[in-house]
Amino acid sequence: MIRLNITGAWYSSRNAGDQAILVTIRDLLVERIPDLELEVICANSTFVEAEHGLPALSQMKELGRVFHHVWRNDGLLLGGGTPFYNDLKHMAYFWVLACLCRLGGGKLVVYGASAQRLHTRSARFFTRRIMEMADLITVREPLTKTQLENDLGVRNQIICTADPAITLTSAPQDRIDAILKAEGLAGVERPLIAICPHFFSNTDPYRVHHYEVFQDDHIETQREVLCRAAEHLRQYGHVVFLPMNTDLPDSDVVVQQEMRERLSNVDGITFVETQYRPKEIAGIFERCKLVVGVRLHALIMASAVYTPVVGINYAPKVQGFMDVLGEPEHCLSLKGLTFESLRVALDAYFKDYDGQQRAFVEHVKALQARAQHNADLVARLFAPR
Repeated sequence: MIRLNITGAWYSSRNAGDQAILVTIRDLLVERIPDLELEVICANSTFVEAEHGLPALSQMKELGRVFHHVWRNDGLLLGGGTPFYNDLKHMAYFWVLACLCRLGGGKLVVYGASAQRLHTRSARFFTRRIMEMADLITVREPLTKTQLENDLGVRNQIICTADPAITLTSAPQDRIDAILKAEGLAGVERPLIAICPHFFSNTDPYRVHHYEVFQDDHIETQREVLCRAAEHLRQYGHVVFLPMNTDLPDSDVVVQQEMRERLSNVDGITFVETQYRPKEIAGIFERCKLVVGVRLHALIMASAVYTPVVGINYAPKVQGFMDVLGEPEHCLSLKGLTFESLRVALDAYFKDYDGQQRAFVEHVKALQARAQHNADLVARLFAPR
């Protein structure tokens, strides 16, 4: 049996993006390593065990067991998502795990990761040291590869693959039918168009380690522009606001409620407030004609089921994904975003929808092949010698 630990993303949050990463890494690796035991290190082990049926350890409450398991097991996966950011305690913790893995004879893998701009000395130091110990480093976009090589001076080979969630598949169709019925969408005859906003705060210190600090006008821009976009998109279909995360402090339902209050007429617009699982969200996206996403994994999960996307770039990882997807022209920056610029992008898509979708599907298939290759590399690393 091959025993691996995995940590890095917010695997015990209900955020659909983090859950999609865990689901797809599990599925990709189990397909290649049938005797794999994948144990998750996270904040809430009870949630992960109940949701995914995977063994899990609480990263702080069971610290002794975490250290022992990482030392004794065959390897440690750091990723996917964004495991490296500007927080001393977080980065020191990961460095200790990496050291224990190597001291115990295990293999260290940085798996399909992304890195935000690392500006603190501690984050840069620990990230560089972790990379120096790694047996395999894969990242999900060239932007991260360039940052690690040029900015941090990482000398180990870095392979650019793709976010594993690009391989996500839909839940069974009868389950999707039941969801659409529950949300009042079963009888809608017009095409569905999803909008996935992102809760932002410029006051909550939790945000500082993960995203740039947003000014009030940037937060206001998202609300105003997406409200006007929803009104505009009604000419093409039925608009569905769909949250990717409903957990506080960054619940997307909060910003959706603010948008609903702004709209004088919500005919042809549905606001979903339920937190659905990744494969369920993928199934909803599969029934959509287009997805407008601020959340990164709304874009990735829609792409996985070949539904075209238009992205709002609030962080480098969003632009990075749209670039590797081959769709940079369909990504607009939140800073400086106007309704007019978004309207032009949306109208252009519907003007030649079939042609653009064909090109889009080919781009997605290329990314899916890279995500599969990432799993192949990991399986090869742990194959019996």
